[in-house]
Amino acid sequence: MAEFFPTGAIALNKPIVDMAATPSGDGYWLVASDGGIFSFGDAEFYGSTGAIALNKPITSAVQTRLGYDLVAEDGGVFNFNSPFLGSAASSVSNERVIDATSRVSQW
Repeated sequence: MAEFFPTGAIALNKPIVDMAATPSGDGYWLVASDGGIFSFGDAEFYGSTGAIALNKPITSAVQTRLGYDLVAEDGGVFNFNSPFLGSAASSVSNERVIDATSRVSQW
């Protein structure tokens, strides 16, 4: 069983908005609204959007077979060690994306 650690000792730039479990269930990623990623257990760090100026904040983290995707409020998708399958960032809409779901078993 993996050992998990709280973020109490980590100074966050933005609040944590979502988490995603690893495929094994022995780890997880926490994601902040600026796209900062914090890896625990067997979760590997593949990158983040923490240093990128985002149009809208990150609202969701999605586990993929090989890594993770981050989804922004405007539908923008940022892939980390996973293939780009499209995004809704360029669509004209007043809607906000607040969550996303993985279909890992489908691909």
